Amino acid sequence: MTAFGLGPVPGTDIALAADIIAGETGDNLHLPQLPTRGLGSDAIGRTAGLLEAVSVDRGPRSWRLTDRPQLASRAMWDRMDRDLDILQELWGDDLDNLKVQVIGPWTLAASLELSNGHRAITDSGALRDLTAALHAGLDEHIRDLKNRFHCDIAVQIDEPLYGDVLAGLKGTTDFDPVRPVPSEVAADAIEQFDADLLNFTGQHPNWEAARVAKTAVIDANL
Repeated sequence: MTAFGLGPVPGTDIALAADIIAGETGDNLHLPQLPTRGLGSDAIGRTAGLLEAVSVDRGPRSWRLTDRPQLASRAMWDRMDRDLDILQELWGDDLDNLKVQVIGPWTLAASLELSNGHRAITDSGALRDLTAALHAGLDEHIRDLKNRFHCDIAVQIDEPLYGDVLAGLKGTTDFDPVRPVPSEVAADAIEQFDADLLNFTGQHPNWEAARVAKTAVIDANL
């Protein structure tokens, strides 16, 4: 049996989190997420910080897409670089394996807002651009990790809102609900990322979507 963490770790100390992960998971290290550290440390913010040529800022309800980098975007970039510097210092630069997890395209598009307050998933152009930006940003992130740690990188895609996307989401009002996404369309979009693992935390595993994962579906409730 292989054991590894899903990502989120309590507390705000990246060095302490790195020490715990190394002690508990051995050779199956993963990048720690510390959501309690504040703005930009949540899963959506961390993933948004990886997007290529797409910036976000904190809106009244959630993260919102912006035309140019804001202070929040720059803060997320700086924090990621500092975190990786600390991890490289503590773990060294010759690891066996390292797992990185990001929010998938459907949960990301359902969580980010356009300038008009609507979910990004409601705009086909925004959805297409967001998916492409995530793909390119993740590729660049993986290249950075390989250069730093000289190891194999496993990619975990987290889609906690996947079931909601398939069923249809609430819109800005009760009069403009977000239409359900066909399951084959949703699965095809995830397949673009060639993920090693899929995580449907908070949902029942979706076995149709699981076909796009190389290894397994993770469900934190199991």
